[in-house]
Amino acid sequence: MTLVAPEPVRWYPSRDLKKAVYFYAFFIAYFTLYPWQVASPGESLLQGLRPLAGPRAYVDAVGNIFFYLPLGVLGVLTWRRRDDLWRRVIAVTASGAALALILEAAQAWIPGRDSSVQDLLLNTFGTMVGAGLALTINRDRGSAATSSLVAPRWSTPVVLALAWLVAQWFPFLPVLRVPALRYSLAHAIHLPSGLWLDLADTVIGCLVLSRLLRAVVSRSTWPFALLAAGLVLPLRLFLMAGSVSWVLTLGAAAALLVSRFVVTGSRQETRVLASLAVLVIAARVLGTANTWGTPEPFPLPPFSGLPGAARDAVVRNYAWMFFLYGGTLWMLREVFVRPAQETPRPSTRGAR
Repeated sequence: MTLVAPEPVRWYPSRDLKKAVYFYAFFIAYFTLYPWQVASPGESLLQGLRPLAGPRAYVDAVGNIFFYLPLGVLGVLTWRRRDDLWRRVIAVTASGAALALILEAAQAWIPGRDSSVQDLLLNTFGTMVGAGLALTINRDRGSAATSSLVAPRWSTPVVLALAWLVAQWFPFLPVLRVPALRYSLAHAIHLPSGLWLDLADTVIGCLVLSRLLRAVVSRSTWPFALLAAGLVLPLRLFLMAGSVSWVLTLGAAAALLVSRFVVTGSRQETRVLASLAVLVIAARVLGTANTWGTPEPFPLPPFSGLPGAARDAVVRNYAWMFFLYGGTLWMLREVFVRPAQETPRPSTRGAR
């Protein structure tokens, strides 16, 4: 009697990269149209070609090319059929041109923005360059190399990690003016009022994030994922999301280092993290209750304080609560809901 080992899950680029194409198309639309405000259209829908004058115009032209270049790369690599390479390039380039045309036309209704044929041509050229680059990558890589790759796990930890990133970086727009950067720097060296509770939130959140990342990425990639997570909070200094206090930044770095060198591999890691996360959630809930003054309606987070708040702050708050509550439930499931171990079924092959 022999046992048959299950076959490893393979990665099919044309199927799995399709999600990346849709995500990047949404990424382009988000950065092109934010913030969306309906207004009356101008005199012309698309302005004509204009000469490049000054370094800023050249930088803008190069940015338009490279902005659509990944779309061409992902579009060609996602193509299901391996024959007719030129049809692949033409179809992907036409798709990039159509997306650019829609977004450029939509910008005519956004105050302070302009749409031009020049940007449309540069975006189309960037998509075509990316498609040609993808043909080179696909030819050098070959089909045998991709068939042995393990499929990525698009699971709950990935969604929760993305929610943590949204809570830190939304609306994902850079600070381009010096006064705004100075204000962000001044906020970074300021100590917040609820320092200890915010510090506990940050530290426990980073520990939970580290546990989620270890469940998704490989062991060799996990330290690099932690390094990238450690750079998220300092980089908020250059984003419209607003900088984080230096105390919280140091707390996040310390939590990631502790997760990397101290608690990794501990049998009780998930159980302890789930317990600490529950305590932080309870502290947030009890901290908003008015227990000493006049009786008031109980403001249950994450809904307390949201009416009348700024839109970006509301999105970040909801994303953080989704991450913290969802990560806590995921860890509790890992601790208390253990899947039943399936006994391998014996193979009848070769039996007589």
